Formats: sequence, structure tokens, C-alpha cells
Amino acid sequence: MPPEDSSPSRSWSAALVEQARVQVRGLTPGELRDAQRAGAVVVDLREAEEIVQSGIIPGALHVPRGVLEFAADPDSPVHRAPLDPTRPVVLYCAVGGRSALAALTLQAMGYGSVAHLAGGVEGWLVDGHPLLPWPEASGVSEVTGCPREPLKHGDQDERRRQPEEGHQQAR
Repeated sequence: MPPEDSSPSRSWSAALVEQARVQVRGLTPGELRDAQRAGAVVVDLREAEEIVQSGIIPGALHVPRGVLEFAADPDSPVHRAPLDPTRPVVLYCAVGGRSALAALTLQAMGYGSVAHLAGGVEGWLVDGHPLLPWPEASGVSEVTGCPREPLKHGDQDERRRQPEEGHQQAR
């Protein structure tokens, strides 16, 4: 659906995020902690490089936004077992835009209880909650199973040209 205000200062993406935020429950950091204690799966949608820089909410599962639909589909060969359509899920990202859009997607896939962290990691930190260092920063990615190191500026193009020995692309 196009944005109602089609002026040049209003972007499509901003309008989509705004619509998603209206349709999806946004939790405060305290509500996220309560949901997590009650058994909700908390999912960090940010890219690995973002998590390496800032850390991850304790107990969160990392599923990059680009693979969420595959990881959440019980019939997918890359399905992540904690993602279950019958279990509550709380998504988060840096500021809440990606997580609001992703929550709509999970609802469309049949997930019954989906929310997102309003304000994302930024709001989490402002509220005084901790982030933990990401253990994958120097280990093996739990998403792809590939050896990984934090990317340094300029490394990304070189890695695309020369994959590490034994490295398989995620499907």
C-alpha cells in the first residue's frame, strides 16, 4: 500500500515501518524481559557485524533479517528449532524498524504471538539494560556454520572473491 502522503520528503520504507508499528505490538525493554522469563523466544535480527560492535541481549537467538523466513519455516531445511509458530516470539533490531516489518512477516506465516522491541537495542541501552559480547565474534557462526571473524573495513569484497577453505554458503 503506497504512503498516504506521497510528498518527496516521505519515503516508502518509512511508511511501511510506520504501518507495521501500528499493526504489531511493540514491547518496552521491561516487557521483553518479562516475556523472555515466561518462555518467549527473543530473536536478534541484526547483521553479525552490528552484534560484534555492540553485543547481544542475554538469551537472544541470532537470526539475520535476510534469512528469517527460512529459519522460521518448520518445513525449511534451515529451520531453527526454537522458532515455533505456537511459541511467543519477540524480535528486535537496532531501532525497531526491521523488527516491526519482520513481525508482520511472522504473523503472515502463522505465528500466533509475535511482538517486537520498540526502540530496538538503542532503547534497550537507554533503559539501562546490558548487552553481552557476542560469542561468535571469533568463533563459528551458529547461523551458517562458517568460520568467521569480525569484518574490517575493506575486507568484505575480498571475502566474497576468496571463501575460506571448507566454507559453504548458507542456503
